[in-house]
Amino acid sequence: MTETPKPAALDARAFRNALGAFVTGVTIITTCNADGTPAGLTANSFNSVSLDPPMVLFSLGLDSTNLDAFRQATWWVVHVLAAGQEDLSNHFARRDADKFKNVAYSKGPGGVPLLDGSAARFICRAAFEYEGGDHAIFLGMVQEFDQAGKPPLIYHQGRYGGVFPAPQAGAGADPAVSMEALVERGLASLNGEAALLTQEGRAVAAGLSLVAEADSRFTAPEKTALRHLLSKLATT
Repeated sequence: MTETPKPAALDARAFRNALGAFVTGVTIITTCNADGTPAGLTANSFNSVSLDPPMVLFSLGLDSTNLDAFRQATWWVVHVLAAGQEDLSNHFARRDADKFKNVAYSKGPGGVPLLDGSAARFICRAAFEYEGGDHAIFLGMVQEFDQAGKPPLIYHQGRYGGVFPAPQAGAGADPAVSMEALVERGLASLNGEAALLTQEGRAVAAGLSLVAEADSRFTAPEKTALRHLLSKLATT
């Protein structure tokens, strides 16, 4: 029997940073503990596996406090988060004892928690578990799913982001450029009559300013005016 060669020692931090170059979606995966209490966590280690039969997977660190819950679970649910659900993602990423406190949810098969507002949701019956290094890999058979048509929340190099569809040639005004679309994508929020940029929106605004500074087509007064405008929006 031929032994699998062990890989050379790698710089763990550099390896993690390199993996972060891959843009992923963000999910919250929920299930129930053996006593029926809800359990869940934020994860971006979600993948499709098969269309026929419909299967998906996610991986979970062997040191996770949720490991036992998923190992004994009959059902688990993958919620693909929508743009603007950063706070919910951060909440479930914590190691709090009760992540469902003050979080609204309904119950699905076997009492598994179903969260509202996601871009898509996959209700799965647990199928297989495999060990992969320092993670357990869980495969589930999709029993039900739904899709809300919302833009997803994405994650890249430790930061949240959004998806911006390219404008179609000759299509006229881009429907993605509207206040409603900016709010939906987590770039802005409304507070009464005031429109506020979110953290991600301020980052986009700062990027626009840098692009304008490097573009020779902009005159000095135009660049100054743009800086002033973006500064005012960023502090609104």
